Amino acid sequence: MYVVIGGCGRVGSQLAKNLDEQGHSVVVIDKDPDSKRRLGSSFSGNFVVGNVFDIDDLINAGIEEADVFCALTNLDNTNIMACQVAKKIFNVKEVIGRLYNPERLSTYQKLGLEMVCGTSLMVTQLKNRVLTKGYDTVETLPSNDIEIIKVVVPKKSSGKKISDLTLKGEFMPTSLIRNGQGLIPDPDFEIQENDILYFSVRLSSMNKLFKKLNLETGAE
Repeated sequence: MYVVIGGCGRVGSQLAKNLDEQGHSVVVIDKDPDSKRRLGSSFSGNFVVGNVFDIDDLINAGIEEADVFCALTNLDNTNIMACQVAKKIFNVKEVIGRLYNPERLSTYQKLGLEMVCGTSLMVTQLKNRVLTKGYDTVETLPSNDIEIIKVVVPKKSSGKKISDLTLKGEFMPTSLIRNGQGLIPDPDFEIQENDILYFSVRLSSMNKLFKKLNLETGAE
């Protein structure tokens, strides 16, 4: 896979090093030549000094061959502009941008831009730890009203059927892992303690699902 990463800060450099270690072709572009040192001596990819949304600089970075472009600078507007250039001018298949301001997330998602908001991700993870034991958010869908969550089945829920944990339009189990083996359970399948269940659930229906699963929550 050929990946162009815009921005060689802490996030961009770490992603670049990880992808490089996995054998992918990686090019990092940053206007500060000194930022290259973050990549370390073992980095085998390329580094281009330039602006992450400048067309000529992106061409020098090989954007025309890229499978993925990531805009990961510490400036929202820069990342948004870079994503638009990569998506609309160079037709890169996968374009991902970093966003600091969560209030702008839904707006750019509606424009077809895939933006990852570190603030929202951190708040979600903290919320999980504060309010509920036994689940983690895997992904929040673009509507911002639906989450895919991973639940460790507590002892109190052992023996319940998949149909008991399904409420039309509100939540439903999609897959399950038992003893390291994944499967798609049918409605009559009985869950066991320590099964890992994946759910699609509306945020407004979280407490209903937690009660069905007998999960401990910090909410009244």
